[in-house]
Amino acid sequence: TFNGVAGTVVVPTVSHPNKSSVVSWLALDGISCSYTTLGTGVSIAVDGGRVSYTRKVVLNHTFTHISPFPSQTAWIQWWPHVFLQLFPDSDSLNISAGDTLNINVTASSPTSGTVTIQNLSNGQVASKDLISSTPLCEQDVQWSVADYGWESGIPLADFGTLTYTNAHATGENIWFSPFGGNITDMRQNGTVLTNTTTGETSVTIKYQ
Repeated sequence: TFNGVAGTVVVPTVSHPNKSSVVSWLALDGISCSYTTLGTGVSIAVDGGRVSYTRKVVLNHTFTHISPFPSQTAWIQWWPHVFLQLFPDSDSLNISAGDTLNINVTASSPTSGTVTIQNLSNGQVASKDLISSTPLCEQDVQWSVADYGWESGIPLADFGTLTYTNAHATGENIWFSPFGGNITDMRQNGTVLTNTTTGETSVTIKYQ
């Protein structure tokens, strides 16, 4: 079983006409155990050429809305109990394109955990302890890119190449590499949008 996932990522510069979105995030569960997920990451929304970066702390892997909150805010999604809630540490973490983020998700038990984002570029840190009545299965981990606006018809933003370095998962006194893990590339309307490769301590996702 897994009790943690970590990685370091550079926030990409995105491009896409009109409205588009992309989210970069790490998570425990959400694949074989799809009804619960503990994760955190960064969402990027493009609207009329304006780009906003939003910190997210989430307990579910389905993103269906452009964040209704102002840019530079964070929110918690705790499925199925809390849909959206402002992250109380939102003022302590500013994120911009090119920043290097250290992201860590840890479960201290199936019903409690901690998510942390450290911005190595400006020294800021936001961390949140979470408790859920829906226990984690601790069966899989994710280093992901997603289009959280797809159900609203909002296309995936062109994020170029995004690489998670220092990528690893942890279990009870054991360390796991992403190399050899299952890869699911994103498809929309029959078109493959991403190409993913893994290394001993890296996950690289390319927009195509």
